[in-house]
Amino acid sequence: MGRGIAPAHRSLGVTRRSGEQLVTEIVAGPAYRRRSSEVRVTIDINGAAVMPTELHYFTDQVIRHRRLLTFVASRLGAQIRKPRDGSPRYAHTAGMGVFCAALPRRVRNREREYLEQSTAASFGFRTRSSVYFQLRGVASLEESDHAWAQVLELAIDLAAWRLGDAVLVFNREQILMRCTRAHGVVFDNWEAFAETPELAMIVARCPQRTLDQPLL
Repeated sequence: MGRGIAPAHRSLGVTRRSGEQLVTEIVAGPAYRRRSSEVRVTIDINGAAVMPTELHYFTDQVIRHRRLLTFVASRLGAQIRKPRDGSPRYAHTAGMGVFCAALPRRVRNREREYLEQSTAASFGFRTRSSVYFQLRGVASLEESDHAWAQVLELAIDLAAWRLGDAVLVFNREQILMRCTRAHGVVFDNWEAFAETPELAMIVARCPQRTLDQPLL
């Protein structure tokens, strides 16, 4: 096993702040980050914030929430859980929580317009459905690498299942994968893929090139 991908939220650069301050900083980012209030912050015994790794899969395909969640859970071998606060069901594995969002065409509201316009400006397409992966903030490199492998495998499966425009975004700033109808799935030439054999094998199944990074 290579060096692996450390389970940290590198884009914040915050080591000692309260959970409330961290969440405020996260929400204050680009427009498509509106679901980021779901992020949970863990504070270790030294008072340092341990942030979970986040990945988002955005697609222009219209997929009903229940159907999308069922597909995700079956591919991951995950449990579907129902939060006590009444929020939508999500998929749970030992290494992460996975939240799905669907925006049916027939529904028109300000929240949908906000998300569609912001993602269209960044990605070149309007988001209709999305999958949000929240990997554990405290995990071994082996656990983290396995969770990453599950995400990459699932992203490929999602793209094959409902072919359209899609991107996989790491920690709200770096596009790791892009899918188009014309070219299928293409991964970015990200150095961390090559450093982790399990991930390198998955990525090698698809073309790789340096992808445009409009969020950086």
